[in-house]
Amino acid sequence: EVFVLTAGVDVQHNRLEISIFGYGTVEESFAIRHQIIYGSPTKNSTWQKLDEILNREYKKPAGSLKIARCFIDSGYLTDKVYEFCQTRQVKGVFPIKGKSGQGLPIIYQIGKAKNSNVMLIILGVDTLKSEIMSRLAIEKPGAMFFHFPVEDEFERGYDLNYFRQLTAEHLVPRKSNGQVHLAWETIEGKRNEALDCAGYSLAAM
Repeated sequence: EVFVLTAGVDVQHNRLEISIFGYGTVEESFAIRHQIIYGSPTKNSTWQKLDEILNREYKKPAGSLKIARCFIDSGYLTDKVYEFCQTRQVKGVFPIKGKSGQGLPIIYQIGKAKNSNVMLIILGVDTLKSEIMSRLAIEKPGAMFFHFPVEDEFERGYDLNYFRQLTAEHLVPRKSNGQVHLAWETIEGKRNEALDCAGYSLAAM
């Protein structure tokens, strides 16, 4: 059922995390792999491992697919992310930054990064997380439904920790300019890399 593959990458001080999703008609999505690449992102060898994943072919009964677009968070080690994306834009690899705020579109802005020729994409992350959560709540396969392996026999990264991270945020009220609005925040004691990666992949789609 998959016609296009996209990926989202989160950058941490000691690793990269990547989620690959396939999408079919009516944006039905299929979890392909969540992988942790251990190693400092200051080292080229860590990015080389990511490159190998992005360049793989994923076989189908008829033909194969490659990752069509990849969004990488540039909030940490910004220059290193820009450097990696600079020569890979032609392959659909772009840096992103998140912007909070109610009502912002998922693709909020597309422009050039400061002091760089790389294209930078700004995402409306509150809207994006709301979209992820609403899709996770869909119970029957079809439009916008998320498919995950029932049993992860091939060890593709979908263990209990993954799903804890995927559901690691909740809406909380915030006050701004005398008005109260809801915003997504990480639940205390939880990590949210899986949620971020899934969001970047959806935005890339």
